[in-house]
This record gives sequence, C-alpha cells and structure tokens, in this order.
Amino acid sequence: MRRSSTFHPSLHRPKLVMGADPMAFYGAAFLGSFFFASKAYLALPVALIAFVIGRWMTKKDPNFMTIFMRYLDEKDAYSPLPTPTDWARRPIGWGRG
Repeated sequence: MRRSSTFHPSLHRPKLVMGADPMAFYGAAFLGSFFFASKAYLALPVALIAFVIGRWMTKKDPNFMTIFMRYLDEKDAYSPLPTPTDWARRPIGWGRG
C-alpha cells in the first residue's frame, strides 16, 4: 500500500505583502516614504505605479524579485562592455580588421 499525504495549498503559496513580493513592496514603500519626506508630493504617484507594477509582476511570476536580485548580483560576470583583458586573450588576427 502506498503512503500518501495531504497537500495543503496554503502552505505552498509564496509570501506576499498586499499582493506583491515583499522586496517589491518594500522598494515601493521606501520610494513613497522618500518622496513624502522630501516633500515631493507630486512624485508620490511614482511609488504607487511601482507598487502596481510589482503586484502585476508577482501575478505573472511569484519569484520575479528573487530572479531579478540574482541577475543584479551577476552584473560583473555578464558585462556587455569589453575589457582590456578580453583584447589580450584574443588570438592574433581574431577580430582585428
């Protein structure tokens, strides 16, 4: 006889804050508090738009912020700009003229 266990979807849902990924929510909240503290009241809708985009992205992919933060950590590994060491490693005649 096979063993089975019950699957509780509530235990496997991602943790959200007001429907958005916590990091996206905290970023939008920081942006809003910065605008409020600097008395740039006309810029407060930017924080609201950032929150709405974070909530929309969370509906599309619940792990988008984790993936985005990993991408930001690897910015040096995948730099689109050539460095002098790249030129030194090329074989003679490769990519020159």
